[in-house]
Amino acid sequence: MATPKRNYVLPLPVVGWDLLVRAFSPAERPTRAKLRTLRNRHGVQGVQVTHRGEHNAAGSGTYFSVLAVFAAHAERDGRPEEAHELATAAAALETRFKPQLTGFLRHNDLRDLPKAPFFDDLMRATAEVMKSWLGLRPGGTFAAAVKDVRGPFARLDAYLVFTGTRTSLDLPKELLEAAKLGVNDCAWVFSSTVENTGLVELLPAVNVRRALVGSTLEDWYTSVVASEAADDSMTEAEMEAVADEYDRLAGPMSPARIAAARRTASDRGFVRQSVRLVG
Repeated sequence: MATPKRNYVLPLPVVGWDLLVRAFSPAERPTRAKLRTLRNRHGVQGVQVTHRGEHNAAGSGTYFSVLAVFAAHAERDGRPEEAHELATAAAALETRFKPQLTGFLRHNDLRDLPKAPFFDDLMRATAEVMKSWLGLRPGGTFAAAVKDVRGPFARLDAYLVFTGTRTSLDLPKELLEAAKLGVNDCAWVFSSTVENTGLVELLPAVNVRRALVGSTLEDWYTSVVASEAADDSMTEAEMEAVADEYDRLAGPMSPARIAAARRTASDRGFVRQSVRLVG
């Protein structure tokens, strides 16, 4: 996938409750009890849907604006005011689109949301808020596509959202499974540090026509588009920066685990390299 000229790779505007709980408590297994705690402490709202149809077994699910996930990130970054604004915006979008989301998700899987007749309006409204959030977000955010899964690892072709720098990411496949992602699916990948522990988080993403949200994200996107004119190969400094970031995120792992993971990656053909992204 190339740094896109015609499309944006943007997070799916709605996520399941488990991804939201992970965003607030990344080191813990998501449970309904933790979701209830989030509602009490952080005022997250969500849309409750009773599933019907062949794609979903009978039961219910709770869905949230992806802005609620960004609110969790802002809170972890030490930006409580921004977190409150994002949470408020998330609740407003959930209220605004509740009838459409309830009707669609009752009979369809969340991954089919881009097919919904109201998707363009929802994506545009979400992108309007994202523009402000993206301007404040620290580095370490990648737009990516899953290229391959081999053994315990998955390879993603990616570009750094704020610079357009192209690279590849090798991640444990369990991260993709938790986000319900497979080969050729798009994702946003966040790298961050919480209390000296490196974190990698994934959000399902979608290719969105640039014309749909271009006027909303044009200013922010200029630096990414400009990078398309640059040489595709990474400089030594860029490759070292990517390698250092990967090593930083692997920091909490023991030296033995790191060595074993690198040996496995090398044996299976997962080597650091510059890639030409397509898309």
